[in-house]
Amino acid sequence: MLHVTVGHPRTAAMLDLEESARRAGLDFHALRPEGERERIIFIDKYLTLARALGQPSVRPHDIVLFTDAYDTLVVGAAGEIRRAFAAGGSDIVFNGETTFWPPADGPDDPVQAYFDGYSPQRCRYLNSGCYIGYAGAIRTMLSHCIALSRDTADHDDQRLAARFMAQAAPRHGLRVTVDADSTIFGTLGGSLDLYDYAGGAVRNRATGGWPPVIHANGNKGPIAALSVLNMIHRLVPEGLDLLAIRAPGGFLHDGPDGAAPTLRAQPGPGLCVAVRAGPSSAFLLSRDGTSIRSFRPDRTIATVSWAQGWEVLALRPDGIRTSHDTPLTDYGMGTAGDTLTACPLPLAALAHWTPDQVRATLTALASL
Repeated sequence: MLHVTVGHPRTAAMLDLEESARRAGLDFHALRPEGERERIIFIDKYLTLARALGQPSVRPHDIVLFTDAYDTLVVGAAGEIRRAFAAGGSDIVFNGETTFWPPADGPDDPVQAYFDGYSPQRCRYLNSGCYIGYAGAIRTMLSHCIALSRDTADHDDQRLAARFMAQAAPRHGLRVTVDADSTIFGTLGGSLDLYDYAGGAVRNRATGGWPPVIHANGNKGPIAALSVLNMIHRLVPEGLDLLAIRAPGGFLHDGPDGAAPTLRAQPGPGLCVAVRAGPSSAFLLSRDGTSIRSFRPDRTIATVSWAQGWEVLALRPDGIRTSHDTPLTDYGMGTAGDTLTACPLPLAALAHWTPDQVRATLTALASL
């Protein structure tokens, strides 16, 4: 499978993408800008990609995965991507987002109306930052969009692609779809809250999809999470099974120094993070991720750099208990009326991690 991306390979985000793509087994190609320009945007994406796909070595039925360079990461294997694409029966599949963008020309825009009714899922609107398809089909789409841009002076690649899918694809005999169910693409802009990092993979809770390609479109805050994800998979190829601790009122967070843990509706920098060590056990990390919580019989908590026994938590349907069969709430974590349970780690939490924290966490877990 050919993977082409637009951008300049010297950026850290681009290097994360390239590393993750090669680790996945993709045939990675970066489309460099011409001259001294640093980025390729709008219609220039299509012009550049059309030249690349016009090479004699690219066959019409080759599968091509296109991604933006600065905000995308591959977290699954090439075979997984290929199977998901083939199962859908489409010629081209775009990733989806939560917003119709660019904004509609007016209240009766037929293209927006088309996507408004496309799917009940939130990510039903076409995003042109990532797509996968057969090379011949993509060439047809690019030719149409380039001609339409020339005729209308509209240079926005996303609007051109949306018009192609809604109005022109059937005339070319092509089935073009949006991955609203996140079977291939996880698009984080406006929907980061839907995604968990579970068992070394990323999951969309709303659709149940496990997308092998993650795109942090729009707000660039989630890019930090992609960098952390890449570092985890570099150091631990199978990934870490990270968990959050949840009560009815929200997620458990460490409080300020010396204060009791608190519950917050959304994950933040102080989110308590556990690492699953077996089907029904885990270890809880300290706030900075550099050590492990040790739950003493006298209901006090210490931090240690290795695990000996008191650090093991039992994950049970009726709550989390320590190795002494004591509810975790007895250690001041939550209130007595809470039932603390483990759940997949919200992907948003990784945006608060740093590379140093990842290294320290792995060092702390090396003895498990």
